[in-house]
Amino acid sequence: MIKTKDPAPVDPAAVEVLAARVAVLSDYTIHFPNDKAESGANKALWEKYSKETIDISQKLAAEAGKGKGANEKEMVKLLKALDAKCTDCHGKFRDD
Repeated sequence: MIKTKDPAPVDPAAVEVLAARVAVLSDYTIHFPNDKAESGANKALWEKYSKETIDISQKLAAEAGKGKGANEKEMVKLLKALDAKCTDCHGKFRDD
């Protein structure tokens, strides 16, 4: 889960690095489903979550890449969407 303190300012440089790393990891992850996601509907859901995470991360990296001109509200919105996607996927597939 991504933790932020509202209304702490968002550092576009840090967000850009985070988003790029998540996009790369998700692109890798899509090809390596865990045991719960190896077949059928679960595999399709794994791929869907991975693709959506990549998409959100790329949008976030693009916005944060604007540096001081980045829209902080948009970055926060995308960070929350990314957090929700991570939470959904981990809730469905993570072994605790």
